Amino acid sequence: MLKESKFLIIISPLLILTSCYSDGFDEVTNTFIESFSATEALNNVNIASLTQVSTLLDDGKEIGKETKVIEFDKNDDDSIYYHSITSRSGSLLEEYPDEPSYKERVIHKINNEYKVYLNSDEEISIETISENQIKSLIQNFFYTQSTSEIYTNGYYYGDSIKINKMYWREFDFDEENQTLTFTIVNDNTVEDVLINNTFMVNSYGMLLSQETSTKEFPGTLEATTIVKATYDKLDTYYDIEELNNEKK
Repeated sequence: MLKESKFLIIISPLLILTSCYSDGFDEVTNTFIESFSATEALNNVNIASLTQVSTLLDDGKEIGKETKVIEFDKNDDDSIYYHSITSRSGSLLEEYPDEPSYKERVIHKINNEYKVYLNSDEEISIETISENQIKSLIQNFFYTQSTSEIYTNGYYYGDSIKINKMYWREFDFDEENQTLTFTIVNDNTVEDVLINNTFMVNSYGMLLSQETSTKEFPGTLEATTIVKATYDKLDTYYDIEELNNEKK
């Protein structure tokens, strides 16, 4: 089985490469990158819908899978909406034995109080939740770690890009669409592993898409992750009372 540390590589925004060269971005691209700000992203990205699918394969056959969906709408600061689902199967369920195979959370305001509907492997609860707790969940979508004003470990990739500008050859700036793409192919700087990783961010440094594979070499085991995100609208808003009635 792939070691956990090697599997986690596939959901990292950047990989430490062995090449060593200076920042070679042109002025337009550099200005675009330097405009990234976690604060600006958090203040201006008010809607998000993201799906992340991670799969473990052995000789091309699926042996484990994790699917994660995160959605929120904070356009109305007085009535924030949040929805998430995580499901695991096969080897990835065995990887996290203390966590549920299925977990769904919906939060919104009911009668002037925020309520959270939590379905964890069919164990359902509805409780009151504070506004700060909702805002903390949404902040975690952007970043979960901050050190010396560097914000990482979320779907805001801007600061990770800034501190890795020495790898400018792996980036491509699309000025017309205001997107930046990072690509590496068959990188083998991690011993006995081949890595492919491509991701795209928007003008706020927020992840739009990512496709990554980590394959044992030699070997038959492979881990892949595909992420898709949009920041303009939500197709569905789930109602806590309706969900609760469906499960009764």
